[in-house]
Amino acid sequence: MRNKLHKLDRVWVGISLGIICPVVCFLLAFLFVNNGNSFSIFWYNFTNDAYPYDYNMNSLNNELKKNILILSLLLNLIIFYIGYFTLKYDKFTKGLVFVTLLLVGLAYLFIY
Repeated sequence: MRNKLHKLDRVWVGISLGIICPVVCFLLAFLFVNNGNSFSIFWYNFTNDAYPYDYNMNSLNNELKKNILILSLLLNLIIFYIGYFTLKYDKFTKGLVFVTLLLVGLAYLFIY
């Protein structure tokens, strides 16, 4: 069993899993937070100031953005723990950490 799973110790596997998991978590967050709106409205509110003239509502929207991004990247942390500490996959975790840091940088651009 260990030899079959050892094929997953590749950088591209870590990169692909590091991209897929946050996207899936983001879509799950859309299902729970959308309030009956379409995905295009949710995406617009996520990427822009939803309430440009109301500071209190805009700060609440920014807080929601932060929580969604943290939830999306939290799954990468769990996968990192399993891949690095349990399975000892060094190449896999290099790809996962690379994508996670890239996504954190992009998340910083979305919020600030």
